[in-house]
Amino acid sequence: MIVTVRDRSRDFADNRFHRTYLLANTIDRIASNPFGYLHDLEEIFVNGGIQSYLAPFQKTSALHRFARSIIWHNFYNHMMTPVTLVPSDVQKFEGAPLYDEAVWVLPIEAAFEEYELEFMTFNDYREACDLPALPPGFHRHVRSEDHKSCDSNCVAINDDYGNYWNELQIAEPSLDLLLDRMSDEIFYVMFGNRSFLAHLHKLLAMYVTNAAFDEDFDTSKLFKHGTYASTLKRQRIPSWAKRAVEFRDRGMCTYCQRQLGTLHTPINHANFDHIVPLAKGGLNDATNLQLLCDDCNNKKSARSEPPGHLYERWYPV
Repeated sequence: MIVTVRDRSRDFADNRFHRTYLLANTIDRIASNPFGYLHDLEEIFVNGGIQSYLAPFQKTSALHRFARSIIWHNFYNHMMTPVTLVPSDVQKFEGAPLYDEAVWVLPIEAAFEEYELEFMTFNDYREACDLPALPPGFHRHVRSEDHKSCDSNCVAINDDYGNYWNELQIAEPSLDLLLDRMSDEIFYVMFGNRSFLAHLHKLLAMYVTNAAFDEDFDTSKLFKHGTYASTLKRQRIPSWAKRAVEFRDRGMCTYCQRQLGTLHTPINHANFDHIVPLAKGGLNDATNLQLLCDDCNNKKSARSEPPGHLYERWYPV
């Protein structure tokens, strides 16, 4: 008899929480007040950008995808604007004290280090391009036009940061791994916040209901009205998504706290409700689901109602 032992390594994530809560706060602000960030959001969602969110119930959820985009833009903005760099405890000059003459690195380099991913450093890039090495103590981002005013520890590096970013995009496979791991941590932290998820999916619904697609994109497979992209068809919810939502909501109706888990009651029926209804542009996505009882689900119907704000405590007070 052959006994198959399940590999549980895939059930756990090696979370390092590098800037996770700072990024989560940024993502929450954008979802809560999208009109203050329309320029950046247009770059993400227009010209077919919303299409990657439409396939039903992807394990790389809408929250994963949105977080990945924001993390990417965050690293890009740090690369292209004058920033305060961070000290590295790995990329230091040989023989130098750890925090005395450590190399000051870009935030993306610090992230690569935190997750122990091999990558091409900015110094590696400069060496490959036959550019002069940065001196010990270098810690400032200085444009060429600022060269006259900088001190001895500053170097005019023109557009080298931008070129380095382009090189990372083209030739650095660890960049995708980094974005995947950081977005997974964002998901881990924010999936439990139904109010945030409601804000996020209202934002996404705005782009779903106003999406314009290429002629070769077959909307009839996803949308109710064929070529007119308005609302998505209801799709079967996979068991993994149901388990995740039931676990998050403790097997209770998020409105009235009635027990719905099959281990607790065989009577009350659990409804996996779309927080932002499909009729309002909502997605078939695990992050757009909440647990409701029959009564609360019938009262909510296809209306956009705030999600439940009550959460079971981890321990009684």
